[in-house]
Amino acid sequence: MKNIKKTIHNYFVFILGIIFASCITALAETCNTTVSSNNVSYTNVGTTQNANAAIAALTTKINSLDSRMTAATNTLNGKLSSTPSGVEFGTGSTSGHGGYIDFHFNGSGDDYTSRIIETKSGVIDFKAPSGLKINGYTLTSPTKFTPTISTGSLLINSSFYIGATVHLSFTISGATISTNTTTVVATLPSSVLPGAVASCAVGNKNSSNVGNCWVRANGQVCILSVNGSSGQDITITGDYLR
Repeated sequence: MKNIKKTIHNYFVFILGIIFASCITALAETCNTTVSSNNVSYTNVGTTQNANAAIAALTTKINSLDSRMTAATNTLNGKLSSTPSGVEFGTGSTSGHGGYIDFHFNGSGDDYTSRIIETKSGVIDFKAPSGLKINGYTLTSPTKFTPTISTGSLLINSSFYIGATVHLSFTISGATISTNTTTVVATLPSSVLPGAVASCAVGNKNSSNVGNCWVRANGQVCILSVNGSSGQDITITGDYLR
C-alpha cells in the first residue's frame, strides 16, 4: 500500500512537471523573453524592442521638459517679483492695428464689452458703447455742426460742440465784407445758439485781422470791417457756452 501511494505521488509530480514545462515553453515562445546585463529584451508580434532603452529615452525627455519648465518658472517668478518699466503690445505686419485690450464685463461671451485699441499709427480709440468716464464723470463725444454761409462758400469746417461748450472753426472762400457795415457772413444751427453775444476771431489766409467778429444770440456770425474786403478767404474761430 505504501509503495502504491509513492508510485501515484511520483506520477502526479511527473505530470505536474510536464504541465509546468509546457507552460514555460509556451510563454517563452510567445514572449521570447531573455534577461542579460540588466537589459530586458522581448519579441512581441514580430517586433523586437528594448524596454530599458525606451524607458531611458522617455526619462531623458521628461528631464529635458522638467528643466525647461524650471527655467520658465524662474523667469516668470523674476518678472513677477520685479517692477516692470512698461507694457508693450505688438502685432503682425498685416493685422491692421497696433494691439488692443478687451474687457468682458461679468464674464460676457461677446468679443468685448469695451475695448482700447490703436486703430492707426499714433491713434488710440476707446470703444465704450455705454459711455466713457474719468473719475466718475461721463465724457461726451463731440458733435459736429455746419454753419449756413451767407457770402461766398464754405471751404473748410471743423466746428463742433461738447456738452455746453461750442467750438467755431470754419473758413469761407470768396467772402465779401462791407466797409464800415456789419456783415452777416454765416448763421449757426439752433442747437448751438449762444446764451448771449459771443466774440470770436476772424482772419484771412495771411493771418491778418480783417475786422471784429461776433456771434449774436440768434446764431448770426457778424463781421465789422473798416476797410471791407471782396472775394477773400476768411477763417472764423472761437469758443463760447451755449
